[in-house]
Order: sequence, then C-alpha cells, then structure tokens
Amino acid sequence: MFTQLEDLCRRLVRNHYGPIVEKVVALLLEEGRLSLGRIISQTGMEPTSARQALAVLIQHSHVTHAQGKEGARMMTFYSINLRNILRLQRAGLYLALAEERMGAMGLSVFRAIMINGCMSVSGVRDVLGYKKFGTADKQKFSIAVAKLVRERFITAITATDTVTKVDRFMQAEAKEIEKLTTAPTPKELVNIRRRISDKEDEEYTSNIVVGMKRQMTDVSTGGAPKVMIGPNGQPIVIGNGFEAGQQDQDADEDLVDDKQCFQIYHERLDVFLRNKRIVNYFAEKYNDEASVVLKAILRLTEPRTKTCKDKVSESIAAQQIVQNISSDAQLDQA
Repeated sequence: MFTQLEDLCRRLVRNHYGPIVEKVVALLLEEGRLSLGRIISQTGMEPTSARQALAVLIQHSHVTHAQGKEGARMMTFYSINLRNILRLQRAGLYLALAEERMGAMGLSVFRAIMINGCMSVSGVRDVLGYKKFGTADKQKFSIAVAKLVRERFITAITATDTVTKVDRFMQAEAKEIEKLTTAPTPKELVNIRRRISDKEDEEYTSNIVVGMKRQMTDVSTGGAPKVMIGPNGQPIVIGNGFEAGQQDQDADEDLVDDKQCFQIYHERLDVFLRNKRIVNYFAEKYNDEASVVLKAILRLTEPRTKTCKDKVSESIAAQQIVQNISSDAQLDQA
C-alpha cells in the first residue's frame, strides 16, 4: 500500500473515531488480517480497549472478520475494509444527497445511522427523541425510514454481512460442493460460482427488501387515513376517500421491522453520486435540456444498478423516459 494512502486512512480514522481506534487500524493496514491476540500483543493495548476499538470499526463496516486456523486452534481474524474507510471523505456528499432526496426527517435518520453505525429503528428513535415528537412528526419519521430502506440509502444487516466477502463466497461455494456426490469438475465449479453470483443479483433486484414487512390494511371500512409506501418509495395516503379506486380492496402496507439493524449502503450512495455528476457534466457540456433527459434515464436504471462497476444498464423504453420527465420541462434543445 502507498504510504500516502495509509496516512490518509489513519488521519480519517483519527478524526472520526480517535487515536485508540486509529492504533488498531494502523496495525491492520500494515500487517493485514490478524487475530485479536496478535492485535493486543503488537499494539500493547489493554484487551478491553482492543475489543472496543474493533467493535467500533465493525459497527461502521470498516472491519470484517473470518474464521481460520492458527496452528491447531480455530481463530477469528480481522481485516480492514479500506474502501469504506476512504469513503469517510464523502460523508458530506452523502448527507447532502440524503437531504435532497429524503427531506429533513430522512436526513435526521440517515445522519443518526451514519454517526452511530449499525442501528435498529428503535435505536434511531431513542437518538432522535421520538417520544417527544408530535403526531405529524411521528408519521414523517415512519415514512422517512421506509423510504430510506426502500430506496436502499440504508440496508438491513445480517450476521454474514460482517464476514469478509471472500470468506463468505468460499463458504457458499463449500455448501454447494457438499451437495455433490463426487468431486466437482472445472465446469461444475464455474457453474457453482455463477449461481452464487446470480443469487446475489436476484436478492438485490427482488421486490422483497430485507428489513421490510408486509401488512394487509383493509381500507374499505374507512377510519383514519393510513400511509403506505409505494414501489417508488413515495408515501401514499389511503382511506377516508383518498386514492379513489382502492377503497374496495385490501392494500399492502410496507412497515419497517423495528428490531432489524440497518447500516449505510455505501455502494448504492456511490451510484447516486456518480449519476448526479454525469447529469451535471451533460448540463455543462451540452445544455440543461439534455441533462433533464439523462437524469430521467439514470433514475429509471437506478433500482437495478448495484454498483458503479456495472458497465451496462438495463434497457429503457422511450415511453418510460417521457413519462418520467416533468411536464413543464423545456426540451426544445435536447
């Protein structure tokens, strides 16, 4: 690793988490993945301090772990997620993006998770003082959290998400190989790895978002207006005469699981920032009308764009693009 890059990572960690956490990061950057025992012995830190530093780093997705053998013993090894540490430089851009797309309440929720790391919805409520909210603010909070999850500004975290990506892939591959009666051929190994990759893509593009639960809401009986989150993440008020045509059927209401923990979805946010830069470039290079058209195209492709590494987007019909352009947009020069 370049000395300048290592120094930048250490400075970022020191500014955000303090010198104790920086000490652990500096060692992992220099030595690679290490067990807790070796971290304690090589840094000279107290075991409690080392554990707490690792907990902070895992909480913010800066460190992952994996099981491995050290001699005859099975040990847990810790590795640095260098890319996520470098993303600390974009904290301001992420916050500005959240405010632009999610509003003031969405920004408050997003900021709380960014500052504290992985959090449950109930934890976010405690941080923001939810009990003191009025009825309108409580409704805004619920809408903001559901929209953040639906549009993947934040993502649900599972036990395997903190495991190093390579080890996670190897574990999935080993499970597939165990199903075979004989040793896999090279062709079978290629197919297994393709299935694992395809499964990840299917889970990402699925309409079922981890952390959301579906509740059937009967709106035919009237009562107080209810809010449901549509597929595009926008709130829809139903009941008491709202949303004509939906009064005689049940509606699916998206609810966020209070016990589920969420973290910032950095890869997704990077896609949003990249798209914004592309739109700004077209506005400067060509004209505002061209940027409006391109913005509509990019917005339509966002749901299925997993990372900035995706080279080709899905196909978008011209009719879809037209429907997603504001009616008052001037496109004479586009």
